[in-house]
This record gives sequence, C-alpha cells and structure tokens, in this order.
Amino acid sequence: MNRSMRIATAVVASITGLLLIVVLRPSTKTPELGQESIVMLGDSITAQGDWNRLFPTHPIVNEGHPGFTTEQLITVAERVAAADPAAVFVLTGTNDIRDGHPQTWTREHLEQLIDRITDRSTATVIVQTVLPRADASASVQRLNEEIRDVASLRGLRLLDLYQSFDDGTGALRSNETYDGLHLDDDGYERWADALEPVLRNLP
Repeated sequence: MNRSMRIATAVVASITGLLLIVVLRPSTKTPELGQESIVMLGDSITAQGDWNRLFPTHPIVNEGHPGFTTEQLITVAERVAAADPAAVFVLTGTNDIRDGHPQTWTREHLEQLIDRITDRSTATVIVQTVLPRADASASVQRLNEEIRDVASLRGLRLLDLYQSFDDGTGALRSNETYDGLHLDDDGYERWADALEPVLRNLP
C-alpha cells in the first residue's frame, strides 16, 4: 500500500470511527480530567466503552480517539500527563497494523508515549495488549510480543487483553464483536472483568 492509499485509508477510518462514536458512544457524563482520574487512552475500541456505566464508583475519563495511531496518541498523552492523573490504561496498535506500520514502529512510538506520561506525571501506567483480529492475526501476535517486552523491560503493569479475548483461533468471539474488530456490550463486559482486579489494586 503506497503512502497516498494509507492516508486515504486512515482518513476513511477516522470518519467512520467518528460516525460510530456519534451513534454508539455512551451518553454517560465523563468526569473532568484531574489528579484522581483513571484514564482510558486509545482508539475507537476504547472510545466506544461506556466506562462510567461499567465502573460507576471510579472517576474514569475516556480518552479514546477513533482512527488514531500510536504516534497520534502521543500528543493526547502529553495533555493527559499535564493533569497528573492517578492511572493511565493504554491500548494502541491496531490502527498501526491497518496503516501497514511494522511492529518496531509501534514499539518506538509506544515507548515515546509512555515516556510522555512517566516523565511528566506520577500516574501509574498500565499497558494492554492488542485485541485479537482474524484479518491480521499474525501481525497482532507479533505486535503483542513487542508490547509485552516493553512492559517487562520498563517494569510496567501489563493487562493481557489478547489472552482474555482470543477465541483460540486469533479472533474475537463472535458474541463479543459486531464487526470482528470492535466490541459489543458482551465484549466490554469481558474487558471490565479483566480491568476490575487491576482497578481494585491501584495505588
């Protein structure tokens, strides 16, 4: 895929994601970003989560941005870090695969993103692995190896969503997705189940 095609694909994906958010993004009021905030940082998969319904007693701020790559999320991470939140959960990489970036590219920008948070705030950073997707199973698995390595080398907490969501074939379970990539209500319930013990044990 040449550069112009990748740009066009990214633009279409961003517009589609925005339309999905208008239709699917929860109407629950999100708390303002502050020092007690628990931030969900990512792309449309994060954006579509009704986090305040799933965790009504936690001050969760949804910083999901449809269509964003890991590189694009660095600027968001800088803004988030300026508020010095309590914790930041990071899920990124599937749009990098969409755009044809190698796993090393995602790793490089993920490390920059983490640096922005850890250098500019006291937030606890939790890195999450990329969800399964049948159309790019091998790429997802290779990328997740990089993500796990980054978390291990930096001493960061890892929430291995891939292991939680894999149906055994490198895909999401059919009852937990509406398109093979994004989650439905059952999928977000599974994610919430994985998050709950981590949230309970935050500093």
